[in-house]
Amino acid sequence: MICRDPIVRLHSVAEAFFFLMATACESCGHAPLKPNGQLTRTADKQAPWQIESLCSSCSHRRKHTFTIQPDPTRASAQSDVVNATMEPSRAVDLLGWLTLFQTVLRAAQCESDRPSARQLVREAGLCLDEALKFYPDAAELPEMDAFFSEASRRHFRENPDWYRQSIWRDRREVMVDMEHGRKPGSRRW
Repeated sequence: MICRDPIVRLHSVAEAFFFLMATACESCGHAPLKPNGQLTRTADKQAPWQIESLCSSCSHRRKHTFTIQPDPTRASAQSDVVNATMEPSRAVDLLGWLTLFQTVLRAAQCESDRPSARQLVREAGLCLDEALKFYPDAAELPEMDAFFSEASRRHFRENPDWYRQSIWRDRREVMVDMEHGRKPGSRRW
């Protein structure tokens, strides 16, 4: 579900935090990892950014190193834009983004505070937007390079209907209503 390179290439600070959410602990296998501190600049030109994660199950700590293009500014670091390009993520694969979408959407449904729930719905929509970038043009199914691990490829081979682009595009349409606090299918006019 995630890139296993020692230095992960990202599009934004927001993508770094979604990467942690999609990453399982290397010690106990539980996910998600939580940030333990802030994303910080390093002196290493090959890996200029790092963040430490903490496993909520076993308390294992690990440093993750990244490149972020374009270089983040103070304003972009506070933005929730994950990837302003149409290029698919190189950090989280299609299964990872779809799993994040479902996880964040479930959290939104359990949230009792309406503004917080609406923000979570927005974040779920951002995850689904990233997933949809893995579909070439009008293809109904993704290509195998949308999956970064054998486990993800196996999930795709065993469940191809789950990956139909039309299903996820329809869900994204519903998300637009939810992001604006409307019941799916309803309009203000």
